Amino acid sequence: MSDLKKMYHTLNRDSFPADLTLTVGDQTIRYAKKTWNIGGEQKGLRYGENPDQPAALYEQVG
Repeated sequence: MSDLKKMYHTLNRDSFPADLTLTVGDQTIRYAKKTWNIGGEQKGLRYGENPDQPAALYEQVG
């Protein structure tokens, strides 16, 4: 049980890019990965029910 609790308190690095650019026809939309300052480090989203699964949240910029 302690390993399960430890999983929820451990924030793993993710492999998602810091930004995304989507071009459809002549329209380009840019997105930046949303991060939060946790203990002095920028960390991204993690999937709540399975903390070992990578996840990312992006917001539209520009």
